[in-house]
Formats: sequence, structure tokens, C-alpha cells
Amino acid sequence: MTWNTLVYTRMKSYQKIIFLFGLIPGTMWFSLTTGQNKKILRKSVQDSVFTETQANQGSKLYRKACVRCHHPRQFVGPAYMDSWTGARVHDFLEVIRRTMPTENPGSLKREEYVEIVAFLFRLNSIPSGSREMSSDPTALKLIYIEGPYKRAQQSKKSKNKG
Repeated sequence: MTWNTLVYTRMKSYQKIIFLFGLIPGTMWFSLTTGQNKKILRKSVQDSVFTETQANQGSKLYRKACVRCHHPRQFVGPAYMDSWTGARVHDFLEVIRRTMPTENPGSLKREEYVEIVAFLFRLNSIPSGSREMSSDPTALKLIYIEGPYKRAQQSKKSKNKG
């Protein structure tokens, strides 16, 4: 083995070692920052992700398309909302969009379903804000449903009994 071959072989070995030692921390850094970016992008419904205008429009749409089968009280409070805690707003909206109205699921515009969701959030004392909730599925996948939620009010009869 000549001196040049020996040096060349050792240099290649060192290059592989240096590459690997550079790759491992780089990969770790990338995975850590990517995870942090997802957390930064992630929002909660408690971050005021819809407007009062959207909730008002949603109230009108709800009366028009939903109230004949669903009294709004059935969607108020932890008893209902806890079943959605931790879910993405996108998933919540899609269940409604794919199943409602019963006689014609998916018949409303996507923006109208978003407005109905905003109305349901307002019913549960989730705060509104200055930015509209987008109807874009990618944006809705970054918003998670989290409490606290409004407690469902008892009827006057049940209050008087206790």
C-alpha cells in the first residue's frame, strides 16, 4: 500500500466520521425545531379564532337549517364539548358537514358550516376575536378544541326542586 493510498483511505474514513457526527446533531436540531414550529402554529379555540360576525351569521343559519331537529342547548356545556376536547376544529366541522342537515348533508357552503361552528363555540363561551375563522382545511387542522366551556343551565323546575 502506498503512502498516497493510505492517506486517501484514512481521509475517506475521517470524512465519513465527520459527516456522521455532523449529521446526527443536525438531524436532532431539525426534529426539535420542527416540533417547536408545530407547537407555535397550533392554536386553541380559546385563542379567539372566530369573529362575532361569524357567530351571528352562524346563529341565523342554525335557526334556518338546524333548529328544527337540534335545540341549541344540547350542544352547550362540558357534557357535549368534553367529547370534542383535544380534537381539531377541522374534524368537528367535517362531522357536521358530512352529516347535516340530515335530509341533505353537505348542502351548505363550507363558509356557512364554519359560521355554524363559530355559533356553537359562542354558545359555549368560547371567546370571539378580530380574525375570522378560515374555511381552509389546512388552517382548521391547526386549531384544537379546548375548554373551559360554559356550564349548561338547569331548567327553572330543576332549580326549584333542589
